[in-house]
Amino acid sequence: MKTVLFYLQEKKIKIPSLSNFFIGLFIFNIIIDPANALFHTKQITFFLALSSNIKKLKFNDFGLTVFLIFYISYFVSTYLMILRNIDYDSDFSNMYLTTFLTLLIFFIDSRKIAYKDIFNNTCLFIAFFTILLGILLMKFPTLALLLEKNKTLGSIFFITEYKKVLYWWLPSAYHRASALMIIPYSLNVCDFLLKKEKKHLLKIICFGAALFFTGARANMLAMILIFGIIYWCDLFYNKKKLYISFIVLFVFLILGITLIYLVITVKNSSSNAKDLHIVSYWDLFSEHPSYMLIGMGPGSFFYTKGYNSLATNTEMSYYELIRMFGGLFSLFIILLYIRPLFYIKNIKDLRNISIGMGYIAYLFVAGTNPLLIGPTGFIAFWICNNYLKDFNEAKNGKYFISNL
Repeated sequence: MKTVLFYLQEKKIKIPSLSNFFIGLFIFNIIIDPANALFHTKQITFFLALSSNIKKLKFNDFGLTVFLIFYISYFVSTYLMILRNIDYDSDFSNMYLTTFLTLLIFFIDSRKIAYKDIFNNTCLFIAFFTILLGILLMKFPTLALLLEKNKTLGSIFFITEYKKVLYWWLPSAYHRASALMIIPYSLNVCDFLLKKEKKHLLKIICFGAALFFTGARANMLAMILIFGIIYWCDLFYNKKKLYISFIVLFVFLILGITLIYLVITVKNSSSNAKDLHIVSYWDLFSEHPSYMLIGMGPGSFFYTKGYNSLATNTEMSYYELIRMFGGLFSLFIILLYIRPLFYIKNIKDLRNISIGMGYIAYLFVAGTNPLLIGPTGFIAFWICNNYLKDFNEAKNGKYFISNL
């Protein structure tokens, strides 16, 4: 009697190894449930991911540098915060202590795990769910009132009946990690232009529709500009259609400038709150210049006009980074985040352009959302670092990797 395993092998269905399965489970958990409010399994999936990949651990210099800088920043800033008697939320501060453990994934040898498929499939899951919710909200607008009251769903999705996006009112189903979809969207634009396969076109449409249904202007702006830049690069570098490429460049420059202008000038309640956050940060740094240098500490309270109350964190990630850890440590952390871009040796290679554009767009979106310091930001950092490192080292002949 044929076993199930024999049947799967005969049908050439890939069975993931336990190490890939558990790292996939962890990434799925982190991305789908960033607040750990639905599954409550972040810690156990992280432990299983590390323990099952223990033979694939490789203590590289970059991983060690990332791990040390984040923890040194945390401990020094926390010590100075306590020394200066700054009021802080101990639970929020301790959350950073445990969250930084996620950075241990940088020690897993990326060449030995199927991180690309895991990440892409997880983002596709978010895309399908976002599109489904978006369509339901269009058909049944009052459904938003019911979904908003669900605290568990609210920790995963930010749902509104209608949200003003530029000059249109649209239903919004914003997944907390939706900005991650920008990265596979960018890669599939590249793959479609190079291979002309329908599956990549379908993924572009799927990710594009999902980014649209999030109702986030930054997501939409990134989606349009990424497509325009990659398409122009393909025409200019690969197809050598100089005349057409300059027309495309001109059209997308005008479109891009118009969209950026509208994003900056058209205001809603969210953008007004963010403007007030920025004013509050500048007031704080003007009153206490030392905070710009050494920070207030992770979990510290400060008054923000955006919330009209004391807060431990806001959506303005880069301002918040300086407020918590100070300018010096923030500079080191930002340099770490842009380090993956230095793996790029050939800026004319469309694959490099697509990965780089997707990652830069994510860092841009993360600047106005709490998506930089935390599991979601660390996953984006790790994924793009692996993509660029593995692709460029393989291109340079250091080793061979299939399915790049």
